[in-house]
Amino acid sequence: MGPIENSKSEMAGDAGSPDVPEATDRADEGQVDPARLFIAIKLPDEVVAQVTDLMGNLKKGFGFTSCRPAWSDPETLHLTLRFLGPTRRQDIDRIKAELAKLAKGHDRPNLRIMGLDVFPDWRRPKVLWVGVKDKSEALARLQAEIESQCAAWGLEPEVKPFRPHLTLARFKGQKGVGAAREIVAGHKGFRSDRFVPGEIVIFESVLSPRGASHAPLSFYPLG
Repeated sequence: MGPIENSKSEMAGDAGSPDVPEATDRADEGQVDPARLFIAIKLPDEVVAQVTDLMGNLKKGFGFTSCRPAWSDPETLHLTLRFLGPTRRQDIDRIKAELAKLAKGHDRPNLRIMGLDVFPDWRRPKVLWVGVKDKSEALARLQAEIESQCAAWGLEPEVKPFRPHLTLARFKGQKGVGAAREIVAGHKGFRSDRFVPGEIVIFESVLSPRGASHAPLSFYPLG
């Protein structure tokens, strides 16, 4: 079986092997559409509630400015570890088996949501995000091994370093950005409760007229 043929993702890293799953940008002729997959950590309900409150407070503050970003749906909040991109459905079972083995060999990270900022910077902000801090190095080690596994599957290596975060909003332009920056600065002290995720998840991104939804396909216990 040939290497995965896939475009670069926001967090990538992969090269090919004869017995690995394949992903393509389009389904093979006569096949169903490929699945758009990513690997992530699902947040506990109480942490989602805390981040949702943060977003609500930011929205109220932005309401006094001319800045009108597109806010994320709190129900879709998750910590992305790796985008796999379009993946042939007949290869999903192999991906699941490999991830199950990988997850068993890793300690559970000790995480906290904190650290508001924007990508790429406040001169031309595109994304408002909040960081994810690990008390240990377990999260970085887990993500690095997922990258190595993706390399074995033939995905292109991710150029950007891994920066764990949750996307809160996407800016539509520069209008009102200066005032929005002051609102964000007023919430820099946000800290969620600590949490220790017990598993990683494969999600499928499903597009509809209402936008993208994220359907969990499989859960893999850590440790």
